[in-house]
Amino acid sequence: MGKKQLTTKKRRPGKFTQAIADEILEWLAKGETLSSYCRQPNKPSARTVRDWKTELPEFGAAYARAREDGGHVIAERMREVAASGSDKDVQHRRLQIDVDKWLLARWFPHDYGDRQTVEHQGGGSFQVVTDMEPLRRSRFGSDTDSENGNGSPTATPSDSAS
Repeated sequence: MGKKQLTTKKRRPGKFTQAIADEILEWLAKGETLSSYCRQPNKPSARTVRDWKTELPEFGAAYARAREDGGHVIAERMREVAASGSDKDVQHRRLQIDVDKWLLARWFPHDYGDRQTVEHQGGGSFQVVTDMEPLRRSRFGSDTDSENGNGSPTATPSDSAS
């Protein structure tokens, strides 16, 4: 029988150092992802970096700033992608831009999200209705055609007589 060869797995650094932190922050500020950084040889795992964010508040704050800077770089890069290339690779560019837009909207909803905030100041009050069925019932009474699921009012003879 042959000898089994032992493979030694290179250990990833698990101890926080300022040099590694600076490298990570620079990487993120360029619009790159944490996972792409951590896939490189001899880099800490993404889990380790996330642990550092929670255990070291100063690093967590710097991480958030670097991510935000990276988000702006991604937004600028989207414009360059849209302007470059030929007509034959337009679908690929559209996909790149759509993915980046989607990520930016989730990572930075305040800056890049689709949601709009409506502020109400002053006296008075209002009610936001998200389900139209209670409004229909209050407006048209219980004579709605709910059996077919459309919630539209059922016509009565007095409605059509005018």
